[in-house]
Amino acid sequence: MDAVEYKPQAPCPFKFSLILATLGRTDEVRRFLTSLENQDYQCYELIVVDQNPDRRIHELLLDFPTLQDKVIHVNSEKGLSKARNVGLALASGQVVAFPDDDCWYPSNLLDTVAGLFERDSSLAGVTGRTTDGDGREERAWANRSLTLTKWNVWRSAISFTIFLNAKVFRGGILFDESLGVGANSKWQSGEETDILCRVIDQGGRIKYDPAILAYHPVKISTFSPEEFKRASAYARGCGKVISSDYYPKVYAATIIVAPIVKAFVSVATFDLRKAKFMGVIAFGRLAGFAAGLIGQK
Repeated sequence: MDAVEYKPQAPCPFKFSLILATLGRTDEVRRFLTSLENQDYQCYELIVVDQNPDRRIHELLLDFPTLQDKVIHVNSEKGLSKARNVGLALASGQVVAFPDDDCWYPSNLLDTVAGLFERDSSLAGVTGRTTDGDGREERAWANRSLTLTKWNVWRSAISFTIFLNAKVFRGGILFDESLGVGANSKWQSGEETDILCRVIDQGGRIKYDPAILAYHPVKISTFSPEEFKRASAYARGCGKVISSDYYPKVYAATIIVAPIVKAFVSVATFDLRKAKFMGVIAFGRLAGFAAGLIGQK
């Protein structure tokens, strides 16, 4: 879907606060910074929350003199949700976003998002889709706009295409630091879904629009030991979130059963590695769900 070019009514009606947590990456961050330089819409601040033990990001930022007045560079302890909360405390924009340190933006992205907020001031947030830049996707994104609910949020949002009205955070909402990559827990995902569910639960209206597009590498599954480990950690985070009061327990059962069904289908087609992979996901979701029910942190 082609985005409608946004023509602002004022020089800067919306300022974006882009909170970028980063650890262990340099070339990918460079690509993101380059994409910011090329944005059609230039009213933003970039809050870089640096979790590296070295000065790689400091040195990298020196290569982008045009961004010097837009960048706030701070350090934090490890943990994606922790870093985002550090960034939120510094954000001064009307719209807050959370780019991954390996994503990058097409030149019209901020312009498109600003237009959506300008045309509908009641929005609590907007979300979008992602490809790898060549059109490949890791999931099937809807090709029409829709309003997010706790039922479709898992298929209609990903962290680096989430743009939220800063007002939602002034109500006390922060990222749960026990969730997300690098958290000091077993729950290595689900932090952005948890945030969206809380906004929805408080009556905030969030819109998915396929005109919002960000780029991110597509991770082709090879069923490597690292992928099994990551899938298990992410699945536990998912299970922890679906154990919350947002969802009835019967819904949680369907989320846990779905990969089990896929595992049986894979066995029937003699794809035993995929069957094992689906089993790991199912067990991880069950473990996270059970832990959430007993209040395990």
